[in-house]
Order: sequence, then structure tokens, then C-alpha cells
Amino acid sequence: MDLPFENSLTLELFNEPLTQNLVSESVTSLKLPVYNQMILPNSIPLNVTSISLPSHNHIIIPESIPSSVTSLSLPSYNQIIIPNSIPKSIKSLILESFNQNIIPHSLPNSIFLLSLPSYNLPLVSSLSTSSITSLSLKSFNQPLVPNSIPSSVTFLSLSSFNHPLKPNVIPQSVKYLKLSSYNQIITPYSIPSSVEYLVLSSYNQPITPNSILEEIIPQNTHTLDLGSYKHVESLSNLPSSIINLSLDATDCLFSNDEIKAIIPKTIFNINLKRK
Repeated sequence: MDLPFENSLTLELFNEPLTQNLVSESVTSLKLPVYNQMILPNSIPLNVTSISLPSHNHIIIPESIPSSVTSLSLPSYNQIIIPNSIPKSIKSLILESFNQNIIPHSLPNSIFLLSLPSYNLPLVSSLSTSSITSLSLKSFNQPLVPNSIPSSVTFLSLSSFNHPLKPNVIPQSVKYLKLSSYNQIITPYSIPSSVEYLVLSSYNQPITPNSILEEIIPQNTHTLDLGSYKHVESLSNLPSSIINLSLDATDCLFSNDEIKAIIPKTIFNINLKRK
């Protein structure tokens, strides 16, 4: 069986074993939506740089993914990752169903973007040696310890996380921090001073004059998303560093004008959402 010669190849119903020379060497992007067979070494040509296998859930063996691949998406994959099975060329890795312990050094240092939406196991130091800059863990809700988040991360999204944060747990490299479910009292220095954009969609702890110091919300934080925050009166205590504020006021008893009158004048952009 010869497959067509295209740079981008999508075979909607293909679910047969891949063999050498089956995919043309001209193909650089390969998508096989229903493919769920073991991938053998040399079955995918070296010119391929992007692979998407939405249904694939077989253990990846070393050298089965060619060293040319930079983007790998395996939405159904939920097997252990064997060290050296993910090539060192990979920059973007998306494993939507993955929820296995991460073996140390199983993820190459080449990865910049890592998305594990289903992952909810302790990180420990599984990722600490990586070069990841964008880390998204949608389901993760385990206590974090120092060095569990790589020091290279600048974008960190922990949508389900709701454990107390301690200082030095989130690295100083993080600029965008999304904690959609977080509703713990923010302790001093638990939010690193590097954070510029802070999302606290579920946060509903009172903001008092003594609780919002520079060591609570960092001086570099200029954008704050508080979701459906209930303690509207205490918004007057927001620090002067905040210039952009988003607030879901759907269930708020205050009018938009009343909310704006409470918010410090140093906030230039106010986004009040009402459904």
C-alpha cells in the first residue's frame, strides 16, 4: 500500500501497522486519528517533524519516534514513558490522558511546552532537570514541594490546584501564573516576585490592608484576574502595582459604578464581567 505524497498527511481511518516506506519521505506532518498500533523503529520517515496520534495508546519504544520530530501529540496515551523513548528533538509534547508516574530523565531537556491535562500524581523532582518554559497541568491537585516545578518555567497553569503554597515552591522564573481553583490564604513570598500576570479565579479570601503587602502580591504583578470574588469592599486594599483587573460580577450586589468607586484609582483597566 502506497500512501499519497503530501507535506501534510492525514489518514482518517488508517489503523494498520506502519511499515518502513509506507509514509512518503516528503511528509513532514503526520496525523492518524484512529491509529492504535505499536510503532516500530524506522516506520516513520526522518523528515516528519509533527506527529498527531489521537487514539494511540501503546508503549512508545526507543527510536520509534524519529529524531526529526519537534511536535508530538498523543491525546489518548496513558502508558509509562520509557527513558529515551521521546527523542531529544521534541519541543512540544501534549499527552491529554497521561496519568502515570514520570520516571526521572524520561522527558528530554529539549521540551519547551508540556501539557498533561489529566496528570494528578506527585511531581517530586520528576521534571526538575528539564528546560520546560510552558507547563499546563489541568487536573493536578497534589502538594507542591521545592524543585517540583522546573526553574525554566515562565508560563504555569494549575487549574485544579488548591493546596497551601509555601515560599520557593513556584520558581522565580514564572511570569504567568494561573491558579483557577486556588482558595487558600496567600502566605508571604508564596507567589514569586517574578509573576506579572496572576489568575485566581476561585479566590475568595478577604483582602485586608495587612494581607496585601509586596511579599503577598508581588510588586511586579500588573494584571490580576479574581474571577467571582465576593469580598468586593476589600478590593480597595489592592496594591498599587495592579493596573489591570478582571472580575466576574454576575452575582455581585454592587453596580459596576459602585465597584469602580471601591477599586484603587491606580487600576487603569477594569474588566467587569456580567452574564
